[in-house]
Amino acid sequence: MKPLIRSLLMLIGWLAGCFALLQATVMLDFHWDFFDWHPQFDSEALVAGLEIVAGIVAIGFLGRVTRDKASLIVSCVLCVALLALAVAWISPEPVPQPPFRSYGDAPGARHCASPVWYRGARLFVMALPAAFWALWFRWHHRSNPA
Repeated sequence: MKPLIRSLLMLIGWLAGCFALLQATVMLDFHWDFFDWHPQFDSEALVAGLEIVAGIVAIGFLGRVTRDKASLIVSCVLCVALLALAVAWISPEPVPQPPFRSYGDAPGARHCASPVWYRGARLFVMALPAAFWALWFRWHHRSNPA
C-alpha cells in the first residue's frame, strides 16, 4: 500500500476510534448522570459499554500499527485531548446545599454527585488510548532505534 494512502487511513482510523470512544462515554454519561446519578442497566447502557470496548480495541490495534510521523503526531494529539477531557471530568458535580435546593424533585435539583468509582472508571477508560499510544511508541522505537 502506498505510504500516503496508509497514512491517511491511519488518520481516519484514529479519528473514528477516538470519536467512538468519546461518543460512547458521553452517551453513557448522559444516560446515567445527566440531571442526577441514576444508573440504569438497560439496552442503552449495554450498547454504550460495547461501543467503549470496541473503541478501546480499535485504538489498541491502531496504536500497534501506527508508524509514520503524521499518524503519530495526530494520534498523540487525540490521545492527549481525550486524557485532558477525562481529567476535566474527574471532579464531582456540584450539589446544591439545603437553602438553595429546590423543593421536592424539581428538575435540575441534583441530590448527589456521581460516585468516585464511576468517575475513576471514566478516567481510566479515557486514559487507555494514551497508555496504548505510549506503550506501542516506546516498544516500536526500542526495537527500531533509527
